[in-house]
Amino acid sequence: MKTETADSPKAALSLDQTSFVVPEKEQNNYTTVAIADAETSAIIPISIKKTNADQTIQDMLSKSSELDILDHPITIPSFIDEVEIKEKPKQKELSIRVHQLITAFSVKDDTLLKKLLKESLKWSPYEKIKFLSDQKNEDGAVIGSYGTFTEIPIPKQSKRAYYLYQNKQGQDFLVPSEKTFDTVKEAVKEMESSSQKDTTPLIQEGAVQSVTKKQKHLYINFSKDSEVEDSIAGILMLEGLLLTAKEFGFTEVTFTETRTKKIGRYDVSDAIPVPAAPNPISIN
Repeated sequence: MKTETADSPKAALSLDQTSFVVPEKEQNNYTTVAIADAETSAIIPISIKKTNADQTIQDMLSKSSELDILDHPITIPSFIDEVEIKEKPKQKELSIRVHQLITAFSVKDDTLLKKLLKESLKWSPYEKIKFLSDQKNEDGAVIGSYGTFTEIPIPKQSKRAYYLYQNKQGQDFLVPSEKTFDTVKEAVKEMESSSQKDTTPLIQEGAVQSVTKKQKHLYINFSKDSEVEDSIAGILMLEGLLLTAKEFGFTEVTFTETRTKKIGRYDVSDAIPVPAAPNPISIN
């Protein structure tokens, strides 16, 4: 199964075709599923390009176990394989019927499964997951060693910062911080240093001079001596900041004091809408 990301060598695209996010207008062509790296426990949201419009979340979850991005991936199917997933767009709800009880589960697994489900569905239209068991249509499914999953709310804005995560092949991914922040300013500051293991900061220290907001519009002003350029690092930084802005409910971002008018496919002299989701890939 060959997986291509924006920076795989074969896809040595020009910079204006290089991107690590799904733009808003492409939203319906991708489904985001989260996977975790068993070695580092990093959680990586991956947006898989649909090969046809009818592909369901269930189809995409099974595809997530075929991605060759990580040597030791943990995917949602590795926890709950025998399930039937129904999408109810009107109720903004996803129901998961669990056919067989899953018991070989630790508390740590339980936490990780919840994180993976939340991170996958955060980018979808769904606002909650309901679990059902096969027993007499009752709500809730016994998963793991200590009890029943009934409903998991899916927060759309989880107030996190973004970092760079590289796999062993050197492919770049934008990953959310485990920590949450009170303000977007704190989150942006955190992106200069990344206290999270196995991740790299997206912003050089001191590169951001100020962060201000006006309703749902965020203004990020770079410092005079920052090196914000049209490069892979520039694109990753810009898109990481756009995703961080989205985490706090902003819908567009204006960048000022960049050295160039163009970074990747963005015209940075203009306001940029926040993207739909991170890390687009196509599976051939």
